[in-house]
Amino acid sequence: MFSWIKEKRRPKRVAVVEDSDDDFMLFKMFIHLDNVIIDRYRTADNLAIEFAKNRPDVVIVDYYLDGRIRGDDLIRFCDRIGIKSRLATGSEGPIGDLPEHRIFRKSPDQEYFDKLRNYIELSINGAVA
Repeated sequence: MFSWIKEKRRPKRVAVVEDSDDDFMLFKMFIHLDNVIIDRYRTADNLAIEFAKNRPDVVIVDYYLDGRIRGDDLIRFCDRIGIKSRLATGSEGPIGDLPEHRIFRKSPDQEYFDKLRNYIELSINGAVA
């Protein structure tokens, strides 16, 4: 019982894998969540080690990243290790074999940030797979 209470009260971690300073600044401006730590990574390279040190509860990843790993590859990695994740991209059209419901299309509209915030909130509260 006490471990359940401790788990519920601990700060949740959101990993944002985004190489654009502008996009991350917008994320920080529009996504305000209580009791949430946001970890930013500029590249997906070596994230296995980082996630082992500080396992995120949810990952939001850009599709086009600096380095050798693309966002859809990181989404598949998160699936294998059981971390909830979604891709955020400004790219139109299909992204590999990812279903459309796993992709957030970037836009400067408030609606985009509302969808992103809702997904994160539902994910950290255990309502989204």
